[in-house]
Amino acid sequence: MCAFMGGSVFPIFINVYKVEAARYQRLSGVMDLAWTIKAFTAVVCDTFAFLGYTKRWYMFASCVVGSVFALLYGLLPAKPSSGDIASCFVFLSLYGVSSVDILSEGYYSRLMRKIPKAGPALLSWIWWFIKSGGTAGTLIIGPLSDLKMPQVGVFIAAGLQFIASLIYLFNLYGEKTNREERIEDACNMHKELLLDLEKGKTLSRMEGREGTFDVDQEKALELLEASPELLLPQPINSCCGFVEINKEVVMRNKRVIAYSAVMTASAMIMALANVFADTLGLLIICVVVSLVCSVMSFWALPLVIAKINVFNYFCTSVFINLPGINKFYIAGPDCVPGGPHFSLTFIYTVCTVISTVSYITGILVFNYFFSKSNYRKIMIITTIVLTPLILPEVMMLKRWNIQVGIPDHLFYIGTSTIIPPLINMLIWMPATILLSRLCPRGSESTVFALLASFLNLGYTTSTSIGAILMEYVWPIKSNPPCDFKNAVKLVIFGHILLPLLVIPLTLLLPNVRLSDEIDVDGNVISKKTDEEPHVKLAKDSNEVH
Repeated sequence: MCAFMGGSVFPIFINVYKVEAARYQRLSGVMDLAWTIKAFTAVVCDTFAFLGYTKRWYMFASCVVGSVFALLYGLLPAKPSSGDIASCFVFLSLYGVSSVDILSEGYYSRLMRKIPKAGPALLSWIWWFIKSGGTAGTLIIGPLSDLKMPQVGVFIAAGLQFIASLIYLFNLYGEKTNREERIEDACNMHKELLLDLEKGKTLSRMEGREGTFDVDQEKALELLEASPELLLPQPINSCCGFVEINKEVVMRNKRVIAYSAVMTASAMIMALANVFADTLGLLIICVVVSLVCSVMSFWALPLVIAKINVFNYFCTSVFINLPGINKFYIAGPDCVPGGPHFSLTFIYTVCTVISTVSYITGILVFNYFFSKSNYRKIMIITTIVLTPLILPEVMMLKRWNIQVGIPDHLFYIGTSTIIPPLINMLIWMPATILLSRLCPRGSESTVFALLASFLNLGYTTSTSIGAILMEYVWPIKSNPPCDFKNAVKLVIFGHILLPLLVIPLTLLLPNVRLSDEIDVDGNVISKKTDEEPHVKLAKDSNEVH
């Protein structure tokens, strides 16, 4: 579905609506924000179980409503004024997709906590199928765009989104009811409590930490013989039984919920700024949003999670997203004389299929070579390797490849299509596994959505910064008479120089390996024997594994 929807955006906005590059850069940021506000969805779903489930019926509604807005997007008239409205419809449709995405991630986050060693394999299989499905979509959307019928892809996306609702209507996910999940969480907490008591530990070490219970030793001994269900209050029935309120989720995550509200408000402000603000106003809002959300991360989350959250945000922000320059590759001779003149079939079908193979290869490389490596080491290596691989993009923009006799199609496939997707997957996989393992039990969707939303906000921030650079520093023009001479400067600054900041930012990551089991403080949980768990402080080890 995302392949059809995402693949239709560029040809519709650039070729059908004739939106200028700088404006398209801004509207791209608006559409990308759909993946930023999904934390709000997770908060609502974890707190209010509808018809007995915290995910099932919300995903059903998201599919139905998202398909409606996709249909409306495909029916808009072909004129420049449709651009702003279309970006809103795409945003709302993709919000439905993002809601299903984050609730699914919350679901398999529970599975990964039950079987930590299976985490890398589970995540790999999930992304294997996602990329394979996306490839099938790109085989269709490229030729449709060249036939000047990209709207057909939108209608297909709407149909697929509606069909997906049947999965949740009949609960093919196999989700347990809200009460069953709460009892399961209580049993797990009871086991942890018994383990602490057997080792002679007190629970007072958890004092002042939100998301845990503050009980003294005497109270803990009383709970030793208590039923596990007593550790968590039962859901409160509301609205004639249609809604169950998980009060303990709110009580344990008050700061997280407040942070998600700030995140959602920030996303809305960013969307309005991209549509209505001038260049200076957009810059100010980008800076303020970055500072406020980063500072609040340390207020709302445990220190190690907050550091990872901020790292992911700035890691995404410093690699400037530049969708506005993509027309250089498909523009005709009237716009870019002597340019590549790629067809949309080549860009969206041939290159995407090759990129998907590269993504899958990245998954295999990750599983076999990096699944036991150190988080910091992976990020540093991939950044150092990725940065020089951007130079071929500069060569193509300067047309140097033609001067040395390398055809555009071959050069583009051999450089921009194969290596960057592989490296990007190696960057993305460790961060996702780390976040999945740190999500607190019982509110996986909420916390995972919050962390993923901040990462996606970083992507939108990078797009907005790209728009600022295009409007104020190095302007380009994508409608005849076209002017892409500043595209090289944008790429060098945004894709080569700024990403090097990721290297010092890796100090925010815990100094542990992907195969290590870690607690919420970033400490490695090892076992000397089956009966004697042992906690090793990650911060005490300077060794890079």
